[in-house]
Amino acid sequence: MKSIISKELSWLPGKTGKQGQYLWLPAWVHMRDVEGIMSFLYREWLPESVKGMMSERIDPDNLEKLCRFLALVHDIGKLTPVFVKKLLLFLPEIQIKLQGFGFDISKNMEFLEAGNSPHGLAGEAVLISFGCPEWLAVIVGAHHGKPVSEEQEYRIDRQMNSAGTAQNYYGPNGRDSKTKTLWENIRREWYEYCLSESGIENLEILKNPGTPVQMVLTGLLIMADWMGSNSLYFPLLYCDDNGDRLNFEQRAAYGWNTAALPPAWHSNIFEIRKREFLRQFSFEPNMLQRETIDVVRDADQPGMLIIEAQMGVGKTEAALAATEILAAKSGSGGVFFGLPTQATANGIFPRLVKWAEKLDTEDILSIRLAHGSADLNEVYQSMFCGHGDVEEDAEEPLIVHPWFEGNKQALLADFVIGTVDQLLLGSLKQKHIMLRHLGISGKIVIIDECHAYDAYMNGYLDRMLEWLGKYGTPVIILSATLPVERRSELIDAYLGKYKGEKKNWRSNRCYPLLTWTNGGEVFQKELETDTSEKRVQIKKSQKKI
Repeated sequence: MKSIISKELSWLPGKTGKQGQYLWLPAWVHMRDVEGIMSFLYREWLPESVKGMMSERIDPDNLEKLCRFLALVHDIGKLTPVFVKKLLLFLPEIQIKLQGFGFDISKNMEFLEAGNSPHGLAGEAVLISFGCPEWLAVIVGAHHGKPVSEEQEYRIDRQMNSAGTAQNYYGPNGRDSKTKTLWENIRREWYEYCLSESGIENLEILKNPGTPVQMVLTGLLIMADWMGSNSLYFPLLYCDDNGDRLNFEQRAAYGWNTAALPPAWHSNIFEIRKREFLRQFSFEPNMLQRETIDVVRDADQPGMLIIEAQMGVGKTEAALAATEILAAKSGSGGVFFGLPTQATANGIFPRLVKWAEKLDTEDILSIRLAHGSADLNEVYQSMFCGHGDVEEDAEEPLIVHPWFEGNKQALLADFVIGTVDQLLLGSLKQKHIMLRHLGISGKIVIIDECHAYDAYMNGYLDRMLEWLGKYGTPVIILSATLPVERRSELIDAYLGKYKGEKKNWRSNRCYPLLTWTNGGEVFQKELETDTSEKRVQIKKSQKKI
């Protein structure tokens, strides 16, 4: 494939191998790699519910183009002398070649404030200087997991003009450097290439879609960058190769097939009758389960469902049956099941495995037990895939894929069972929090034993429910002893409405009880229990201890 970019741009470094390996990747090749994996993630991995949420705020015809543009342009901040100098320490041959093109870069070059222009921040500054909408540029600035803070001493508007940091973009003398025009032209060339290659004619027509979409786009970009940076998926080149003969379609396909990420789960179940319920759970549904199924089946815009009922009546099975219908209606691609402790998570994990294995799908799906002692769970460890290659004719419908094993990737697998803190962490200011939001926004969220959380946990939960409401993520809450006031707080947090509004559902003390939202409205249904009468007999042991 013949390159359509200039030689000067094609030889600027983006990545290096270990010292002495003489391997590298040009910056433009790495960005093309990330764009290739981004296309696969968007088309084959991202749940339809997430695409739908973003399409409500961004023209669907431009959404995939925007994702590709972000991937192509994400490392434009590497096209700066302050970044290139760091890599040239390992690439002496490339340094000689660049000097021949007119780049004034030497090992002895000093930058007064090099640490004030990391390449993510530099990319944001460059994009804004080209007229890129600020809401879009900040996604590039945050692609290493942390957006630029307002308190930062060197703000974006000063980066390329301040005497201390301008040299990071133009050379040792800042805006008076002889190479100023060369660096400007290089970055402008790549920016226009990204627009052309992605098919976006005018970024100005893209209006600010709001923070939820920015969070998900940033999470998707981080994921694509991590995969595109893996040299097992995208091998490094020898230093005499600038990548201008690479076939990027084949290279992206190789990387995607090597990673072998399982696809998002896709449900086609819009109705669950007695025989389907019996096949799935080995018993016929009781009244609670039948009413729960009817509620989610009939809801036009399902959102939050709260199931209040006594222990042992089958709330878990009711929630899982409802999940299949909710996933079909919303296009969600997985499930998060949160419990208060590791012990309760371990206890329900085998039940969730049996349920997932009986789902009507031919795809191999991924599962994750998300808590600190998951390595000690024998059932979980027996499912570990151990490598990236997944055979198409594998007998097991569920695997533990190694790519999702990192702490920050905890919520990206299809089915995640774990302690509820994995969800609550999404409400904290934390590096790479966007990955958690990417994972949770495309799932059905089930929160069990909601009555067991203290005031601090409830505060974090309410904040997370606000996010889930904005994402349109269906939530099912299970409880045996949920206070009436807490029920109102949960609904208010999800819908984003003012607290204290007088409605009959707020004071309803009936039990068992279903409470659910349909769009912005709240409904309730009082239930009768149809459990059989049980008699308990206590016998005293005659043995002396």
